[in-house]
Amino acid sequence: MQLSEKPTSHILVGADTNDSWCSCDFAVITISEQWKQDQLRRLEVVRSFADDSTFRTLSFENCSVYFFHSDRSGQPDLKELLGDRNWAFVEVSPEELSEEELPEEEQINCNLDAYRLVIDFDGDVKYTAFGEYSGGEFWTEEFPLQELLKQL
Repeated sequence: MQLSEKPTSHILVGADTNDSWCSCDFAVITISEQWKQDQLRRLEVVRSFADDSTFRTLSFENCSVYFFHSDRSGQPDLKELLGDRNWAFVEVSPEELSEEELPEEEQINCNLDAYRLVIDFDGDVKYTAFGEYSGGEFWTEEFPLQELLKQL
């Protein structure tokens, strides 16, 4: 996994959980052309609520995120990679996203469910998911969706 100065099909963002069985401190989000078009449409919907002071968030089912813990075998140190940024484009291979070869205790994503993309009133976005058996919540740090889309 390496940071990229140019846009890629993945971004790295900080993450956390309140799950007592698993840990996570970063996530990788997969960005496709369809993902980009969906987010542009969703931002238009958010803008339609600009004059509504009671509007807070919209959420959408979306499974484009993988949660990880930097202590996991071969994962990079998040603070080293991101520095002061809360997200960055990253080069990542399918093998780095896969958990198939990991011991069961290091697997996170196979036990998650109810993935959501949440867009707030000012266009910031985060992902959430829940442990299928533990009920623990996983979430990414918020990042500015409009800023990301401008760079794609």
